[in-house]
Amino acid sequence: MEKILITWTSSWIWKFLAEKFSAKYKIFWISRRKISECWEKFFGVEKNFFEIKWDLKKNSEIEKKILKLKKNFSDGQEDFYFDKIILNAWIWYFENFETMQNEEIFEILQVNLLANIFLVKFFLDEKLIKKWWKIIFIGSKASKKFWKNWAVYIASKFWLRGFAGWLQKDLWRKIWIHLINTKVVKTNFHKNSKTEIQWKFAETQIEKIFGACEEIFDEKEVGFEVDL
Repeated sequence: MEKILITWTSSWIWKFLAEKFSAKYKIFWISRRKISECWEKFFGVEKNFFEIKWDLKKNSEIEKKILKLKKNFSDGQEDFYFDKIILNAWIWYFENFETMQNEEIFEILQVNLLANIFLVKFFLDEKLIKKWWKIIFIGSKASKKFWKNWAVYIASKFWLRGFAGWLQKDLWRKIWIHLINTKVVKTNFHKNSKTEIQWKFAETQIEKIFGACEEIFDEKEVGFEVDL
């Protein structure tokens, strides 16, 4: 059975993706919380789920966590690798840029951008890739907009779009790179907001995100960038 790595799986959207893909793939998921805190009420004990408890704010844990995973799931006969990866971890503090704390700015850039860069670099360094490996970055339509109070979030997604585009151009002979840009997904993502959000933005349904990922995995969608 092929293996999918999904980051930030304890959150609303990615929990949905993992549930849908679990019928066909082994799911390896990265989250700050344990499976008992966010999965049992949905799945009970699920043999196709493997947790990697890891706070993506901490770059120092990348090597330790992945090498431990490689050791635990390699039997000495077969190399360990992920067939497909969905990189979508992100956080957002919705507030005026002038009132943001430096710690908040750092957390947004670390989780939304730098964690993805360091993860991909480590996978390449450790040769944890297979020919025509598929990576999906979950971006945002915000990377193409200039909305009020979105400054740092937009910056993180703008840079992520640039990084994914570079990978697609430079590594296309090795791996397939895709970027899915969503509109606002109306969930509890705005719980850290410090200003009131007026729901005037167009929305993307969670089911459409899953459908786009599925089409990419099934090679029905071959384009680099998918706008939902």
